[in-house]
Amino acid sequence: MKKSCTLLFVLVLGLTGASHAQLKPVSGDIGLGFNLSGIDNISFDEWSSDVFNNPQVFGRFYLSDRLVLRTTIGVGLTSTENTRSATLEFTDLITNEEITVDTQIVSSVSQFSFSIAPGIEYHLTSQASKLDPYVGAVVPFGLSGPRTVETQSSINQQNVTLNQPLFAENITETNKSAGTTSIGFSLLAGFNYFFTDNFAIGAEYSIGFLSTSQGGTVENSRAGTRQTDPASNQVEVIDESSEFEAQNSNTSITSNASGGINISIFW
Repeated sequence: MKKSCTLLFVLVLGLTGASHAQLKPVSGDIGLGFNLSGIDNISFDEWSSDVFNNPQVFGRFYLSDRLVLRTTIGVGLTSTENTRSATLEFTDLITNEEITVDTQIVSSVSQFSFSIAPGIEYHLTSQASKLDPYVGAVVPFGLSGPRTVETQSSINQQNVTLNQPLFAENITETNKSAGTTSIGFSLLAGFNYFFTDNFAIGAEYSIGFLSTSQGGTVENSRAGTRQTDPASNQVEVIDESSEFEAQNSNTSITSNASGGINISIFW
């Protein structure tokens, strides 16, 4: 169904532009870019992924038929939770009493990240009315907040025969790591091939560098209670914490080719 709708959309655009000369975007036009993927099930996907692997939205604004502003924006919000539980049953070989141990671990991860890559394109003169080659440059910037990992674990041991608790522990461990900042610069070259006034496919290649730094306070904490003899009501309180400053930086040469099928739609 998705393939049929996509092909129908392309066909309608083709028929719309068949009755007049092909025109490239002009001053004031806006464009959005997508990546076309799939063979049996053709679909429009995000333009690309940023340094944090977030999907990006790609847009263009034509200052003139030659000079174009462009940007990609990526936003990521990680919030996951995983629960694991198990019950162990066994018989004490000395007392012949039935013992059960219930364990549950709940882990969660949360982090926010954002990226933007503003840039500019200069579109070259082409003798082919449908071909639109260009060169340009972009300045990618990314920022991610602290990554928080929390693990809640509980262990309860019970003498089933005597209906008596034997051991109980509830611990929460939290790790909060420092955030990350990245900035770079890339040169690019690409082209658009227009089927109609508002619809083009193309490819793009870029090369540049990306500098990434991670720094800030790393916090670790461990808190909870433990009862080695629940029947006595004696509770051991656990409250441990530590923090330290972390610094890490890296600069790398990056290259990217969006050779597949890139779709651009203008209005």
